[in-house]
Amino acid sequence: MKLVEQGMGIDVFWAISTPERVNDLSQVDFDIFQGLFGYRLLLIKEARVTEFKTTGDIEIKNMLAGLSPDWPDYLILQKHGFNVQGTTSYSSLFKLLELERVDYLPRSMFEVWFEHEHLQTRGISVSPDVAIYYPTKFTFFLAKSNRELADELQKALQAMDGNGRFEQFFNLVWKDVIAKSSLQSKKIIRLSND
Repeated sequence: MKLVEQGMGIDVFWAISTPERVNDLSQVDFDIFQGLFGYRLLLIKEARVTEFKTTGDIEIKNMLAGLSPDWPDYLILQKHGFNVQGTTSYSSLFKLLELERVDYLPRSMFEVWFEHEHLQTRGISVSPDVAIYYPTKFTFFLAKSNRELADELQKALQAMDGNGRFEQFFNLVWKDVIAKSSLQSKKIIRLSND
């Protein structure tokens, strides 16, 4: 974020929209994941799949979620009374789960399947029964001094959305992930994000 803000060779980056980012940068107001990035599927130990099937909202809150304290979800879950264990090392999150020092890792449906592919040999699964959702936007950000490019990106994305090309491209890239995530068959724990 600082490299974009200071014009240090990166013009555009994409990330979850947060009040800090919106305040410090120019945001292209177009959700590139169409509101779906807020669906968090749970990476869990394979041996606990049955346990998670019958676990209620309160039990999930009382279990220990593993997240990076630098990620927006960390504060969102804490605000809603979830127990959260933080580590700033991405790879350590998976080790914490593997060693059962955390109960689950809430990961976006757009991340979880790639991660699961690399973790399934270590006894880690995606809960087929429970997910967490909170509204979030995933957008492009640029330096405030680069407002002209931000406006051009905004216009281009709105044009693609208006003529259906964005949805075609989105479905081409993500339809299998969305189908595999099977949101309609999961109990969704819904949270606010204010």
